[in-house]
Amino acid sequence: MGVAHPFYWKPKLRIPDIYENDVNKRAFGQFLQNCLTATREEQLLREVILLDEKRIKGLGPAVASILYFLHPTLVPPCNTAIVSGFNKLFNEKVKLGSWKEYLRMREVILHTNHKFRSHLSTDLGAMGGLLFDVGDMKLLPPGGRPCLQRRQRR
Repeated sequence: MGVAHPFYWKPKLRIPDIYENDVNKRAFGQFLQNCLTATREEQLLREVILLDEKRIKGLGPAVASILYFLHPTLVPPCNTAIVSGFNKLFNEKVKLGSWKEYLRMREVILHTNHKFRSHLSTDLGAMGGLLFDVGDMKLLPPGGRPCLQRRQRR
């Protein structure tokens, strides 16, 4: 099911912020339009921050994965297994569903993808697939411990 999965079950949960609120629906539609037409990384990041400020419930990892399809070299896919794999591989504690945490995770993924660019694609799907497999326990870091060091925060 992949990225479509949340769109099958979330309406059943009746999350009114997105499924029953016309103002939020329009805001989300405008967000998608702005992301579709964005030509620079700064534009995408600004749109994510603006969306986060609206505090619309129900717009999390599935939306990040939609952004990945629109801009696969700038935005990594996201789901529970990817976040879990990221936390295992980098010894982090990123929370699923937080745009601030997602953007922090994105920075580490971009840095790591660039560091290993000779082995990975510029498309962040390869890194997303690796993180998914680690999070889904199909691949384990040596000794079950984090094996990649994240970039030091300034």
